[in-house]
Amino acid sequence: RIVVPLDGTAFAETALSYVRDHGIGREASLLLLRVIPDASLPFMPGAAGYGAPEALELAVRETQEQRPEGESYLGALGAARLADGTWQTRVVVGEAGEAILDVAGREGADLIVFATHGHRGWDRLLHGSVTGHLVRRSTIPMLILRGAAAEIAEEGVPAAAVGAAPTALSAGQIDPSA
Repeated sequence: RIVVPLDGTAFAETALSYVRDHGIGREASLLLLRVIPDASLPFMPGAAGYGAPEALELAVRETQEQRPEGESYLGALGAARLADGTWQTRVVVGEAGEAILDVAGREGADLIVFATHGHRGWDRLLHGSVTGHLVRRSTIPMLILRGAAAEIAEEGVPAAAVGAAPTALSAGQIDPSA
C-alpha cells in the first residue's frame, strides 16, 4: 500500500507522476490522500470574543465545503493518471503531518511518496514543514521528491538524468543507494 499525499498543487502531483512513470509499486494499491486544514481562527490580539462565534462558524462551513472538493479533485486525478492501476481516495481534516502519519498507519502503508517544496529560512518559519515533521516522526519508509527532482518529473524527464534524484528514507535513515 502506497500513500501519496496531495495538496491540490501541480507540484505535489509530481509525486503521483513519478510513481506511475517509474513503476513504483506496480502491484501495490495507491491511496491518494488530501488533508484539509481544520477550522481555526487566526490569533488577533485584542479581538477576543469580537465576532468569534460567527468567524468560527464560517471557518467550519468552509472546511466542510472543502471535503467534497477534495474528493472530486482526487477522483479526477486518479481517473486521469491511474486508469490502469488500483487506487483509492481519502480526504481527512486535520494538521497535515499528523493526518498523513495517522492515515498511513491505519492503512498499513508500506511507503509514503510526496514532493517537497524545500522551503528554507523565513519561508519555512511562515509555512512550517510537513516534510520535516514526517522525517522526524514517521516509522514508514518515504520517497521524497525534492525541488528540482519534482519539477523535472513534472516535465517528464527522469530525475536521475539531472543529478537531483529523490531522497529515500527508511525509519529516519537515508538510503544512499536510492
